[in-house]
Amino acid sequence: MIITQNGLPINNSKTSNNAISKKLNKYSKRFGLENINAHAIRRGYAKKLLDAGASIAIISKALGHSDLGVTTQYLDLDVEEVATSLRDYL
Repeated sequence: MIITQNGLPINNSKTSNNAISKKLNKYSKRFGLENINAHAIRRGYAKKLLDAGASIAIISKALGHSDLGVTTQYLDLDVEEVATSLRDYL
């Protein structure tokens, strides 16, 4: 699930996910784009939020994750990057 800027969840039914995937596939072929899929878009959305300063808790909520651990794996955070960021608070 992705939350819109209005705070409402985007419909996350299997039917709508399949329709989104089909449209992405159609347009990626039409425009010669590679590695474009719903999962990549969600990852990009999450990373953009993180880069803009959003907390992992907020990103987790926006993605509909029930566990922060899933979100940290989803963001593929570099251990050194996390350590450097934490040093700013010490």
